[in-house]
Amino acid sequence: MKLGVVVLTHGNGGPSAELVAQLAAQGVTGDAVVLVHNGATVNGCVHDGVHAIHPGRNLGYSAGMNVGITHLLDHDASHVLVLTHDVRLAADTISRLETAAAGAPTFGILAPELYHRPGEPFSYGGVVEPGGRVRHLKRPAVAGTSGIGECDWADGAALLLNRRMLEQIGLFEERFFIYCEDSDLALRGTQWGWRVGTVRDAVAFQAPGKRQRPGAYAYLMTRNGLDYRRRVGGVRGVAAGIYGQARVFMRLARVSARSGAPPEARRSARDEARARAWGVADFLRGRWGPPPPHLPGLGDVEDPPGKRS
Repeated sequence: MKLGVVVLTHGNGGPSAELVAQLAAQGVTGDAVVLVHNGATVNGCVHDGVHAIHPGRNLGYSAGMNVGITHLLDHDASHVLVLTHDVRLAADTISRLETAAAGAPTFGILAPELYHRPGEPFSYGGVVEPGGRVRHLKRPAVAGTSGIGECDWADGAALLLNRRMLEQIGLFEERFFIYCEDSDLALRGTQWGWRVGTVRDAVAFQAPGKRQRPGAYAYLMTRNGLDYRRRVGGVRGVAAGIYGQARVFMRLARVSARSGAPPEARRSARDEARARAWGVADFLRGRWGPPPPHLPGLGDVEDPPGKRS
């Protein structure tokens, strides 16, 4: 097994330093790691011994990861571990993932168990409900003799991808920009007969990103989520998704109209409703890529002036 690791970073790239150090401490040499610094030029973040790619603009999660994956596949990696720069690894996570992958070659996607912080699990993988609605598993699935709990998809913060699966199904869906590309990759993999699972006692930590980009999150989860529902459930899946959005709009409208609600809560509800409405409209008209530049709450998704794709 030849492991390659993609670390995707943005901003000043600072959070990636601790993750790269953790990888080294767990036996991953620098030449097996590629750092993709979204939004950065050649003056972006670098780490000793690690190959760095600076696209010069924000490619989003999907295209940014694809740049790193392609580089590692070109250098003969048999498995690629993709990590966002805010992920932190518990001890022995790399070796446990590698051992699981070596012993379970029918799994195209393996992931660690995700925690927000010690004692606060976030995701043991995910399931797809009828109509294409996805949700995280808050309790571990029953693990087989391989120590893998099988699931329908796993969170894109940390995924170990089998090269043979990628050669069959392709890489992440770039038009999504961010969000739902993990469940979409798993959907395509399982359609080809590959399996998805989380590895027991392989643990990673990550804080949720919604608060850093509330408008972008609402817009992209709405738009991309509807397209994912289309892929899973066809017209019925889309109809169920739009019905679900209508119910959210009603809830947000009640909050924004409530005179006793704090001003910040009312403003946040209006902004979220606006972002979701744009998401539905852009799904219907086929607008993909990054969120609209005038959307409130873009947060860390927004490029510097002149850098937007």
